[in-house]
Amino acid sequence: MATGYEESRFETKVAENLQCAICREVLKDPVQCCRNKHHFCGKCIAEHLKYSPKCLRCQDHLTVETLAKPQRFLASTLECLLAIDVASSEFSPVPCSNDQCEENISQRDKEIHENKVCHFRHVKCDYCGQMVLYKNFMQHRCPPRPEIREIKAELTEICKHTSQMKAELREVRSTQDEILRTMQAMLSKHTSGEGNMPQRSKGSHASSSQEVQVDIVVARGDDSKSVEAFNKATKTWRPPPEMNEVQQVQ
Repeated sequence: MATGYEESRFETKVAENLQCAICREVLKDPVQCCRNKHHFCGKCIAEHLKYSPKCLRCQDHLTVETLAKPQRFLASTLECLLAIDVASSEFSPVPCSNDQCEENISQRDKEIHENKVCHFRHVKCDYCGQMVLYKNFMQHRCPPRPEIREIKAELTEICKHTSQMKAELREVRSTQDEILRTMQAMLSKHTSGEGNMPQRSKGSHASSSQEVQVDIVVARGDDSKSVEAFNKATKTWRPPPEMNEVQQVQ
């Protein structure tokens, strides 16, 4: 990845001796190998030496400690070139307009820095709508809004009502269980009583039926015509059957 200045930012073509031997961009923080004066961006050569301790151009042994500062002429040329570029292009440094930010950024990066990069920019909380400093956003706690308080109060009331309904339901179920146990006990007792009842014989049943069919005779005087019989089975009155003897009750 290139770490030097992009050549496209300069109005004129930059000489090859002002370009990095690694990234091929205009030198930034330049250094050089000691013997053959091959120039590199400071970050480019430092990254290269992690994998190979040799100069890419002359293959001399190199370490970060053996690298040297470039000749004064080259450093002065770079400074002049950058000064002209900065003064005449969008790369001129400008201060960030966000309060508390002390950074200077290029003109072309100003909008991106102030709105998307700067830690002192203000961002809007999606929940409460409050504007919060970006660097403090993770510690932001939304203030309770009126509608949130109303919702919480409604939820509390619903929970309370639900608890009451559950208690009433448990009481109803307990009463139902008690009634069911009572009915089962009564049914069990009744069933047990029927099993212990004495069974009538066929003869006694017939006798009972005959008793039901017996007429009730009612006499209202000495005249036989004033005598009537009441049949319990049909619940009707009729003349009594003929009797061979009349018995007197003492």
